[in-house]
Amino acid sequence: ITTTFPPLIESQTTKQMEDTQTTPQVPDDQDTGIPSTQPIDEPQDEVLLPDNPRAATLHALESIKGGKVVVMFRKISGAPELKKKKFNVSAQYQFQRIILFLRKQLNFTGDQALYLLINNFVPTPDQIVGDLFKCFHNNGMLVIDYGTAPVSG
Repeated sequence: ITTTFPPLIESQTTKQMEDTQTTPQVPDDQDTGIPSTQPIDEPQDEVLLPDNPRAATLHALESIKGGKVVVMFRKISGAPELKKKKFNVSAQYQFQRIILFLRKQLNFTGDQALYLLINNFVPTPDQIVGDLFKCFHNNGMLVIDYGTAPVSG
């Protein structure tokens, strides 16, 4: 038995190649490198079933479709309180930009210690915010605990 496949049309091949080569680009560092500090709109008619992990994951992926995720900062271990706790952040940013942003918000100098945790996990500066969000989101937000002393989970 011989199976023959229809020939590929060149436009389909080109389109498929373009789709695989398209990757999100990290924005140029011409701006301040600080995530957006625009107020967060409250979610409307959000239905999330806590006992359904698939629904929670789908909700998280829908949150990233706009290219931004909601980051919420929670203070721990004697750190100063932020006036505003929720921020819209590009999912393409490296975590290093979050660290620099938070240090600036807290008016920390280079010699002051700042420790960040996400769900008892210490992210590396080169990790992508969108990837962290996919792994650790909680009700459509990436919750980041920050403090001035090392903490263990």
